[in-house]
Amino acid sequence: MSNNCLINKVASFIKQNNLLDNSKRYIVALSGGADSVSLLLILHQLCYNIEAAHCNFHLRGNDSNDDEDFCKTLCERLDITLHIKHFNTEEYSSSHKISIEMAARELRYNYFNTLAIERNAEGICVAHHINDVAETMLLNLVRGSGIKGLQGILPHRDNIIRPLLCVTRNEIEDFLISKHQDFKQDFTNFDDEINRNRLRINVIPQLEKINNASILNMQRTAKRMVDAEQLINIYIEEQRNKIVRQKDSFVSFNIADIINEYFLYLLIKEYDFSSAQIENIYSYIRSPQTGKVFSSYSHDLLIDRNQIIIRKKTDYITQPIIINSTGTYNIAENKTLTISFEDLDKNKSIPKSSNICFADADVIKFPLTLRRTCQGDRFIPFGMKQSKLVSDYLTDKKRNLFQKESQLVVTDNEEKIVWLVDERIDNRIRITDKTKHIIKIIYE
Repeated sequence: MSNNCLINKVASFIKQNNLLDNSKRYIVALSGGADSVSLLLILHQLCYNIEAAHCNFHLRGNDSNDDEDFCKTLCERLDITLHIKHFNTEEYSSSHKISIEMAARELRYNYFNTLAIERNAEGICVAHHINDVAETMLLNLVRGSGIKGLQGILPHRDNIIRPLLCVTRNEIEDFLISKHQDFKQDFTNFDDEINRNRLRINVIPQLEKINNASILNMQRTAKRMVDAEQLINIYIEEQRNKIVRQKDSFVSFNIADIINEYFLYLLIKEYDFSSAQIENIYSYIRSPQTGKVFSSYSHDLLIDRNQIIIRKKTDYITQPIIINSTGTYNIAENKTLTISFEDLDKNKSIPKSSNICFADADVIKFPLTLRRTCQGDRFIPFGMKQSKLVSDYLTDKKRNLFQKESQLVVTDNEEKIVWLVDERIDNRIRITDKTKHIIKIIYE
């Protein structure tokens, strides 16, 4: 492929995917290797407003400094502004307890993001190409990835832009040869103890013996996976609207509506459950068992008879709240308790609402306490004469485990329950013919 053909191919890819804008500035990640050098030359020839950024990780002795010098010379020749950053990568790796490879990645992209802000750049251009797509797909495949992992690498994600995803490594090298442009070799790329290198060196050549178009075919498959995910997301959203119910702080849906494990994964992945957890959840719902709770760092999931119920962990209080006087109290996220006194107007009827408690003010004594129900709690439900366990009352109401655990009660100064919040007041605080003043408690 000639110089112009390759450049035209990249230009068409950029336009087709709406990657770059001639009126904006971009940072090109320049390592000195063949891929990044080609990217710099092509974008320069296409007259985009670019600056280069080079990271010296000091991992390869003099070779690291040679790479830096090479990038300086190249950018001076092309009259392109070059930004250089030095890192103590081994120290960062040790202090953060991550691999050298992951440390270099974090340092690199943190720096690029900071630089893009400082230079008012629209994005960061990196030199991934078709071979990288194939390697990423294979890595994700052996890790057990789903459809998203099989998409390989996308042309544009967040502020990372990949204009060379339409060309192969061979095309890049041929381009540099035709331009008489040298580049730096990172010999760690030939260390097949690194998984990505092992695929590049040992696996992909064998695949190309089976089909010499295997790399291009994997890229086509990656594109189909992107299209497939779009269709799946449309279907999932339609199904979510049909089957998922939101009530109070709970999300629920019927187990009978779960088509398969992947459908369950797509429904609940946003609640931070891992793939392994979702596999266990799916196995559990296929058994006749019930009452099991699974937890992610942000949500709890309950299998309750024929339903899956999910709650956010911050949606219920964990510590008692002491209420010494009237006023409005912030209880939890978007939850308040408001207490006020009113004179009883016997010409007006008392509104009925589950989230409002009207009671005889002379019977209730401060301080009040708002807390979650405890084992052994009892109250006398309005209209009844005998006390009843709160747990039995909630069971009769067919409340699930989460509802029972998060059920709130208001107690008086003697720790007697005066209100089962959002449910029922205690009969002893009811308004009678002798009531002169009322207390109004609103939970919303």
